[in-house]
Amino acid sequence: MSLAAITIVDWSGRAFQLENKSAFRNWILSPRELEDDPGYKPECPDVPARLRGKSSTLSRLVMAPFFEVTSLNRLHPSEVDLVFASRYGEIRTLETLLDAIYCFQPVSPLDFCNSVHHTATGYISIAAQNRGISRTVSAGEQTFAAGLMECWQLLHTGRSETVALLVGDEAVPSFFDTPSRFAYGLAILFQKSKAGDQFPISLDRIQEVCNLSVSATEWLRQRLKMSEV
Repeated sequence: MSLAAITIVDWSGRAFQLENKSAFRNWILSPRELEDDPGYKPECPDVPARLRGKSSTLSRLVMAPFFEVTSLNRLHPSEVDLVFASRYGEIRTLETLLDAIYCFQPVSPLDFCNSVHHTATGYISIAAQNRGISRTVSAGEQTFAAGLMECWQLLHTGRSETVALLVGDEAVPSFFDTPSRFAYGLAILFQKSKAGDQFPISLDRIQEVCNLSVSATEWLRQRLKMSEV
């Protein structure tokens, strides 16, 4: 085993009609075209009601699996560092905001607040009272690989003990030439690999992901076929 490796502790995901890890896992292993519901917002029982009501769709898509995996692994969410990897961020909220400006309509203060690319990490930090590291990456087709690389360096520089890689995007507007046609969110917990860990993820493997521009769901499908994570 490479000493410079990281290991998946746990993961979970959300999408419309995929409302728990089991459903998301089944879809990853047997992919099919998913419907999209722009109004879908996952349940986030660990987030205070007032904050939950303000949260954007994308924020809730990554918050729900984040709080699920931290709870299941008995990790306090305030002690888990965050890396948010999103190619488009709050693209739908931004579209609504720009449409209002273009049509000379009043701009929603909440939409304005939620239009920041990394809105999700702000809400998680507030809900979890997390004052730790929070990073955001966006790198086109290599966004997921950049997120993996960021997790690796945080763990191997000793800055973090546990990192949650939050990956998510919404269905993009039709004028974008991209395959992203449904909204989804993932939370993947990483720790530095130890002796005896199965299927460690070396830096070389992460570089392969970068070279091949592998998406988060494609990569997770490969991992699931190797092991029961």
